[in-house]
Amino acid sequence: MRILLISIVLFLIGCGSTLPNPSENFLMDNEYSIFDTRGAWVDVKKIDDSFEAGELIAIKNDSLYILNGITHRLAILHYSQVRVLKLRKGKSPANLVRKHATAGTVSTLGHGFFLPFSGCAWIGTGWLVGSIYDKLNYVKYPSRKYSNLNDLASYARFSGGLPDDLNLDRVKKANIPKTIF
Repeated sequence: MRILLISIVLFLIGCGSTLPNPSENFLMDNEYSIFDTRGAWVDVKKIDDSFEAGELIAIKNDSLYILNGITHRLAILHYSQVRVLKLRKGKSPANLVRKHATAGTVSTLGHGFFLPFSGCAWIGTGWLVGSIYDKLNYVKYPSRKYSNLNDLASYARFSGGLPDDLNLDRVKKANIPKTIF
């Protein structure tokens, strides 16, 4: 019983999310993301411990331009305001892996004596692989790979910076396609 309880706790720990999450179809599958014109989803924890979450519109000079995911208003953050930034590159197959692991765990009910071993193997492997997939789809700043916010510009809607003639009041949320092609 203790092993089962520990396995369930470990499985649930791997089911993390951001606040707020992007809408269901906002993120593209990784193979299609190179054709997508939307910016990546970012969660920013600011120096004053407040949060900003939404689409990364641009990185220009010393500022981040983020279209808030709830209010759909453009937030402009100076680099000095950013404590931690977490960027989601694309859809993670982690939930699919976890669902498969759950189905595999249910399939072990007929294993009799070996149930604790095979059930724990399914739960542990599903949690581990799901967590690995989840971490591969996130970019964190600051990190060894990304020590400068300008390194994240390729994930913005306007990766070359904001166009000079762009009216910032007219930046709207991206239309979310029903199908990819």
